[in-house]
Order: sequence, then structure tokens, then C-alpha cells
Amino acid sequence: KTGHNMKFETAWSKVILGVDIKGWLFDSMIGAHVLDNRKKTTGLKFQTFVNFGVPDYSSHIKQYLETDVPNGKNRVYEAPKNQLLLYNGLDSLFQYRLAQIQMKKIGFE
Repeated sequence: KTGHNMKFETAWSKVILGVDIKGWLFDSMIGAHVLDNRKKTTGLKFQTFVNFGVPDYSSHIKQYLETDVPNGKNRVYEAPKNQLLLYNGLDSLFQYRLAQIQMKKIGFE
């Protein structure tokens, strides 16, 4: 399994789903830090732009994912299902492909 910010994914899965994730292989956020440790360069959306040339794949869903209140609940359940599924699929695809590229660059394979 790969992820972008495994620390968050692990904590979220434990709190929300009540499961411990075992068998992580690679964290593409840490990979981004290893390859370029400048500030504000490790986010998945930025990495997607830099590595794949895709400038934006979330603007259609952004209003449902963000909140004005710190630690507030987003409105993801109000998002149109087809738009949410497209975003989730692209997010997963870009993270996976990014991890593959980074592992090769780092010599992780």
C-alpha cells in the first residue's frame, strides 16, 4: 500500500473506521520531502502538477471539501456523487503514479 501522508491516513482510518492499517510500503509525501525539501512543494496537488502537468483536478469539488472553521466538518456528503467519484479516482491514480516515480528516483524498488 502507498499513500500520501500515511500518518494522517493511519490516524483517520483508526478514528473513523476503527482499523489499523498494516503493511504500508511508501509515503509519497515523504518521497516529495526526500526529493525536494522546500516548503509548500510536497502536497499531492502540487506534485501532480509538477510531475504530470495537471494544473487542477479538484476545483469542481473544492467547495465540498473545505470548511471555514478550524477542524470543522466539510460538506463532502453533499457533493454530486459523480464529481466526488471522479475526484477520488484521480486523487488515487495520481498518488499511485507519483509513488512509482518517486520510488524509482530514490532507488526504493
